[in-house]
Amino acid sequence: MMKKILMAMSVAVLAVVSSVAAQAGHRGAVASCPVLNEIDPDSDGRMTVGEAVKRGVHIFKSLNQDGDRTLEADETHGLLSHEAFAWADRNNDGKLHMGEWIRRIVILFNKANPDRDGTIECDELHTGYGRGLKRMLR
Repeated sequence: MMKKILMAMSVAVLAVVSSVAAQAGHRGAVASCPVLNEIDPDSDGRMTVGEAVKRGVHIFKSLNQDGDRTLEADETHGLLSHEAFAWADRNNDGKLHMGEWIRRIVILFNKANPDRDGTIECDELHTGYGRGLKRMLR
């Protein structure tokens, strides 16, 4: 009986060690994508839409120098082209409100995530939509 318990514990420990080693190997691969780590709040090699929104809120607040709760085109410092700014400005008031800014981020996130796994990985940042997302979150 004791041998069976020891065997079961050994298998469990081996499974845990293998899992930790696999995660450590995954984290090692993260270092190869500094661009993603720069915009991913937890730098785990994958960015979720929630993390993108969190980063987007931070960026919006840092760009909003006059504190008026909207971004005027000049406050975006070229992060959005004139056309992209106009597209994001849903109410056509010449300003981007937080909701408009975040909406654009979520749309870019979804378009940059063709495998629909709910995360952005390094290779997805190199697509057209991924580059747009990266620009908005830097």
